[in-house]
Amino acid sequence: MQDWLAHPAIHAGVLPLLVALAVATALYRSRLAWLAVVAGYATVVALTTGFAFSPLTVSRKVLLLVLLAPLAGLAADALPHRARLLHALLATGAGLLSVWVFITVLAQRDAAAAVPAGAAIAAFVGALVWLMLRLRDDGAAAGAAGLGLGLAVGIAALLSASLGYFGSGVAVAAACGALLLVQLFSARLIEPGFTGTLPIGLA
Repeated sequence: MQDWLAHPAIHAGVLPLLVALAVATALYRSRLAWLAVVAGYATVVALTTGFAFSPLTVSRKVLLLVLLAPLAGLAADALPHRARLLHALLATGAGLLSVWVFITVLAQRDAAAAVPAGAAIAAFVGALVWLMLRLRDDGAAAGAAGLGLGLAVGIAALLSASLGYFGSGVAVAAACGALLLVQLFSARLIEPGFTGTLPIGLA
């Protein structure tokens, strides 16, 4: 039984799915159900590396940003609706924060290589978050996109032998799958807003 519980597929897929299902089911009447995405992600972190932030490595910076993303999303959803401006600001902020995440890696290169690499990372993350935020009014599309993106990260991590990122990607995919299931069985689409789409895009 202990060996079964320690299996990476259980950590990354089954348990995050169950936790996300519980959260989404409990909160399905509001967009707070989308907190299930971060709950699923937090589950795999708790079962593997744990919640430590010192020293602040790349992985721990990612963890910190994903845990804080729903708060930024909730604040954005609570503001008077200027969705286009918020959309652009959140995507730009995510792009800039991605440079902070990878700054220790970029610092190991000379400036001629680090500056274009940093700009490319910021542009990629900003574009990914911008595209994800466009789905903030569509619960089915946001869930499907999160499922696909999570699986893509998991597969890429598996090919590069990065077990930590494999678990994180699959956990996000499982959590988004849980939200799709809740929407299917409740026959009700749950609008994710910025609260749901920002954590998915940023993760």
